Amino acid sequence: MNVDMLTREDLKILMDVSGRCISLFMPSEPGGRQAQSDRIAFKDLLKSAALFMRMEGRAGADIEAALAPAHRLVRANLFWSHQGRGLAVFIADDFFRAWRLPLPVETMVSVNERFHVKPLLPLFRPGGKYFVLCISARHTRFLSGSAYGLHELDVNTIPRGIQDILKNKVFEQQLRYHAGTSGRMHGGSAVFHGQGTGSDDEWKDELLEYFRKIDDGLRPFLASEKSPLILAGVNYLVSIYRNAATYRHIADDSINGNPDQATAEQLHERAQAILLPHYSKSMQDAADRYMHLSGSGSFLAQERLDDVVSAALQGRIDVLFAAENVQYWGVVDAVSGKVSVHKKEQPGDSDLLDFACLHTLANGGSVYVTSPENIPGRKPMAAILRY
Repeated sequence: MNVDMLTREDLKILMDVSGRCISLFMPSEPGGRQAQSDRIAFKDLLKSAALFMRMEGRAGADIEAALAPAHRLVRANLFWSHQGRGLAVFIADDFFRAWRLPLPVETMVSVNERFHVKPLLPLFRPGGKYFVLCISARHTRFLSGSAYGLHELDVNTIPRGIQDILKNKVFEQQLRYHAGTSGRMHGGSAVFHGQGTGSDDEWKDELLEYFRKIDDGLRPFLASEKSPLILAGVNYLVSIYRNAATYRHIADDSINGNPDQATAEQLHERAQAILLPHYSKSMQDAADRYMHLSGSGSFLAQERLDDVVSAALQGRIDVLFAAENVQYWGVVDAVSGKVSVHKKEQPGDSDLLDFACLHTLANGGSVYVTSPENIPGRKPMAAILRY
């Protein structure tokens, strides 16, 4: 499965684009197993987008120019041969982005003043996204994961192994590696020994330097992240890496064992066993916190649609619950924060739930997109305010 990393910074970029914004979503088959079918489905989405634009009065030449980057994507054979479980494409004047997603999404075409991003939000719910860092002396791997799978990221800023740090030293003489697991992840042990003139303390210093280089290389990727990072490796190395790391969201539990031969599927299974109990507890704790505030009459618990949307614009939301597959249309005045809710979509409207989710994430809040019956108070949205 091939997917693309989507960050909070990407969401901010999407949020800043305005004008005629085209958002396209469709499910796809991982690995390009149905490449031709996926390509045809995407062409159908482009036909629907063109129809919407014609209904708005756009000229044929304007429509053709706006959709030209997407039509070029149709002809990109390699792209369709390497798909995830879903595809999201965003088009505006001088703007084109496509993300292969780890989760399936419903087919949708949106032509509006702003991009429609709600189908992406499950990737950003607390626990909806995480990273795995596989560390051994021989290999380094960095993977991005969700409930839907785990995929390796190509990060050229981190060393591939400690041999990149040792440089002129003879690596095989420096390292003797005994793995009781024979490369399999069943919790076995591994022992590292310094050889030649190097002492164990010197070897530990070299490992510390190696792990600091990894931490430095990952910093640009993790700068805007709050997602948990799970370490995979033998306990000895995991302990040293924790001392070297600056990322603040490393999970307490780790995937123990030699990760060199572990598949993404094996790592995903182990990671989910670590994270799922924390995910469920996190959402329940947030719901309990909301109900306590609401029950005591605190203004920090809000459920009125216009109040929640206005608070999101002002960056005041700490936790937001939003109903999935639900849309409420309206207009938000960016200066006054006044929200006008409409019974039906009108020209210039935004999906207000989408708007609130996006602004909450952009301002560092947590968002739970869930079924309406799981939202405290059973409203379309519920929020815990910071102030």
